[in-house]
Amino acid sequence: MSESELVRVVLFLLPSLLTLLLILKTKSHRRFNLPLGSSGWPFLGKTIGYLRPFSATSLGDFMDQHVTRYGKIYKSNLFGEWTLVSADAGLNRFILQNEGKLFECSYPKSIGGIRGKWSMLVLVGDMHKNMRIISLNFLSHARLRTHLLKEVHHHTLLVLSSWNHNSTFSAQDEA
Repeated sequence: MSESELVRVVLFLLPSLLTLLLILKTKSHRRFNLPLGSSGWPFLGKTIGYLRPFSATSLGDFMDQHVTRYGKIYKSNLFGEWTLVSADAGLNRFILQNEGKLFECSYPKSIGGIRGKWSMLVLVGDMHKNMRIISLNFLSHARLRTHLLKEVHHHTLLVLSSWNHNSTFSAQDEA
């Protein structure tokens, strides 16, 4: 085979192989019937947009844009890993009710490294349940009434007694 024939064969085979690989990659992703989504920047993915602050009365711009574009369930590259994100309240309720039975909720490893291995966010199963019970008992209504209410009452009386009778004050300074 001459050099020119070899170049022609390579120029024909290279695009053919790349096209074949692209088709196989696309089919392998669809085989699992995963939802649509986007990867964003290398390494960062969509993490920066996901972490942007938003009003507590909305889903936030990131979620609104992705729900509009991909639907209530989509995949995204968050914290360096592919993640399935659900903005569907019914599905989220079903997942949480069946955690440990049908689903195992997890967060990317980087979250565990940041928050710590005992964070309630990264614990699953019985450990999460036990930590949740401990936290709720600590913040129970009876405990708050017996301990916290006395403290709040005491500090309120101290602040009120420090004010001069019939004088003006700035609520902003007292806060």
